[in-house]
Amino acid sequence: MNFDRKAFLKRQKERNKHVITIHGKDGIKQITMGYIAKRIFGYIILAILLIVIATVAYTQYLEKTLIKLDTKKSEIEEKYNNLQKQKEALLDTINALAKNIQDKERASLALEEQIGSLGEELENTKNILGISDEGFALDSTIDYNQLSIAQKEVIMHFVPNGKPIYAHSLGSGFGWRIHPIYGTKIFHRGLDIPASIGTEVRATANGIVESIGHNDANGYGNLVVIKHNYGFKSAYAHLHSIYVKVGDYVTKGEVIAQSGNSGRSTGPHLHYEVRYLDKILDPKIFIAWNDANFIETIQKEKRVQWNSLIQATKATIHTVQQALLLQERKLKHNP
Repeated sequence: MNFDRKAFLKRQKERNKHVITIHGKDGIKQITMGYIAKRIFGYIILAILLIVIATVAYTQYLEKTLIKLDTKKSEIEEKYNNLQKQKEALLDTINALAKNIQDKERASLALEEQIGSLGEELENTKNILGISDEGFALDSTIDYNQLSIAQKEVIMHFVPNGKPIYAHSLGSGFGWRIHPIYGTKIFHRGLDIPASIGTEVRATANGIVESIGHNDANGYGNLVVIKHNYGFKSAYAHLHSIYVKVGDYVTKGEVIAQSGNSGRSTGPHLHYEVRYLDKILDPKIFIAWNDANFIETIQKEKRVQWNSLIQATKATIHTVQQALLLQERKLKHNP
C-alpha cells in the first residue's frame, strides 16, 4: 500500500479546521476557522476565563476588605459614642461644680451682707447706749512733734505708706459699696487703683512675704501678703504675675509683682489693703502719708496703738545704737 502524502496533508488540514455555526434571523451561518484562527480563538477564550477568574477573586477581596472596614467603622463609631457620653458626663460634672461654687459664693456674699447688717446694728446700738469706739487714745505725755528723724525714718520704712503702684487716680474706696459684679451691698476691705496689666507693683514698707498664690475664696485672684513690723500687714490682689516667694525679705519700693485682672474683677486694677493686728484699715490714709502730714496721719488713724509703736521704735534705735557702740569698742581694742 503506497502512502499518499498529499491526501494525508489534506486530511490533516481538514481535521484542523473548526466550524462555528451561528443561528440568526436570516438563517444558519457557518464559519470555518483554520488551525491558526482556532488557536487564536482558544487563547482569547482562555484570556477571557482568566479575566473572569481574576475579577471574581478581586471582587471577593474587595468584599472582604469592605467587611473589615465596616467592622472597623463600627468599632470607631462605638468608641466615639462612648467618648461623647464621657464628655457629656464630664460637662455635667463641671456644670454641677460651677453651680456649687456659685451657690457657695452667693451664700458667702449673703453671709457678708448679714455680717454687715449686724455691724450696722451694733453701731446703732452702741450709739443708743452711748458707747464710744474711739480706738487707742494718743499718749498726752508724748510730744509727737518732737519725734527724732531716726524714729520717723524707722516708722516710714517699716509701716506701710505711699502708693504701691504708679497711677493718676484712685478707684473704688474703702467701706460699704454695691458689689460691681453681684450687685449686692458688701464691705470693701481695701482700695482699688486702676492700672494697665503689667504695671509694676511695689512694697509699701520693709517686711517678709507671708503668703502668695491664687485666692478664689475671696475673689482676690493672684495675691501677695507682706508682714511688716509692729503688727502691720499689706495685701496686693488681682495680680498678673508675682516676682517674690514666701519668706523673701522685701524693702520699701521693691518691685514684687505686676498688676493684672485675675480673680473677681471687672477690669485691670490693683486691690490694695492695709491691716493692723487683723483690723482692716483705710489704705487711702496710708497712701497719702508722708513727712509733711506725719503727725496729722497719726492723729487721724486712731485704730493703731501709736504709743506702743513709738516706744518700739525707740527700743529698736537704742538696740542699734548699742550694737554700733559695741562694734566701735571692739574695733578700738582690736585695731
